[in-house]
Amino acid sequence: MGDGSLGARTALLGAPYADKPDSCGMGIVTQEQLDEMILWGHSHGMQIAVHAIGDGMMERVVLAYEKAFTALPREDHRHGIVHCQITTEKLLNKFRQLGLHGYIQTIFLDYDSRIVESRVGEERAKDTYRFKTLLHMGCTISNGSDCPVETPDVMKGIQCAVTRTSLDGTRTFLPDEAFDLGEALRSYTSMASWAAFEEEKKGMLKAGMAADFAVFSTDLTQVPKEELGKVCVYETFVDGVQVYKRGERL
Repeated sequence: MGDGSLGARTALLGAPYADKPDSCGMGIVTQEQLDEMILWGHSHGMQIAVHAIGDGMMERVVLAYEKAFTALPREDHRHGIVHCQITTEKLLNKFRQLGLHGYIQTIFLDYDSRIVESRVGEERAKDTYRFKTLLHMGCTISNGSDCPVETPDVMKGIQCAVTRTSLDGTRTFLPDEAFDLGEALRSYTSMASWAAFEEEKKGMLKAGMAADFAVFSTDLTQVPKEELGKVCVYETFVDGVQVYKRGERL
């Protein structure tokens, strides 16, 4: 756990908050602690994920990863950063150079699209929540609900991913960073299974893989993107076993 949140102004930024110029937020761990923990995990074959929302904390995490890779090169580590919200061009390039994975949550756009410019200022806001850019740079990402902080209903996250708009439709943020529907769906499925070293077991409907799938109330490709969050799940199967049916207790 590297820093706090943007809403509470506790995410560690590289420069003061625009709406609280006496603060850059807070780092829960120091550079020295990060260096030690990341090197220990890396050297013991572990996969590492660090919560970092602000660019100040991401700079620390990236530096710690760099030090660990220099001390002990290792292929296919799949280490990453959780949230990756307030980034910079330099950080995005470091993600690509170091092969870091971005654990993103597009549902945050519902609330954070309303506050990000006031927190970091209009210019710095242009380098935030750049998930499409990360993907098209060749970086790996995966999406999540961030439950229980946010709703576990990932259809709302998919809607935010393809619209870059709050669920009430009142605020759109950096629309060029929107995913297409296929990218949004893969970010929760095949990309997520890759992040867990399970790409040969799950994440796609394919012979030999776990039959994990959901049955929706309608064809997602025929739904207006602004309505995706309202699509209902009728049934859910895990490894071929039905574990949910709408309106029934299994």
